[in-house]
Formats: sequence, C-alpha cells, structure tokens
Amino acid sequence: MMRGGHRPDSLLKSEFAAVFVEILDSGRGPRLMIKDARTDQAIYLDPLELESLAWRKHADLKSFLDPSQGRWSDGPDDGLSDMLKGVDVDL
Repeated sequence: MMRGGHRPDSLLKSEFAAVFVEILDSGRGPRLMIKDARTDQAIYLDPLELESLAWRKHADLKSFLDPSQGRWSDGPDDGLSDMLKGVDVDL
C-alpha cells in the first residue's frame, strides 16, 4: 500500500527521525530523493554528492545532526548538498 505516494519499504525511521528515500530519474541523470516524512522537506542528491558522502566519516556529519543548522531556521534550507560545498574530500 502506498503512503502519501511512497511505498512502505521506502520509509526509514527511528525514534528520532523518519524519511522516505526514492531513486528518481531526471533529465540531468539519476537522483536519490530524501524527504523528511514529517515536513516534506526534500533534497535530491546526484551520484557525485552521494560518493562524497560515502567517503565521509560519521564524525564529519555531526553538524548535520544539529537542528539549529537547518530544521529550526526560518525559510527554505538547501540542506545537505549546500553544506557539502564547504566539505573538503581527501581522496
């Protein structure tokens, strides 16, 4: 059964958060959509952004877990892809 246009197996949740994930094909290539199940805030990540995440350590992601960095701010937040612009990737 679909929930809000999403398959039930696309919902990932814990006691702290719930997100829908989906692979979408766009005119500019595939994107992974991650959508907050509570607010419908979404981000679309391309393969380069996802690969950059794969190279990160969990400690590098600490700032993403701080709600004052986006979830509690006024106005739209570009989210993870905007934050990644300042991240150095050592390959």
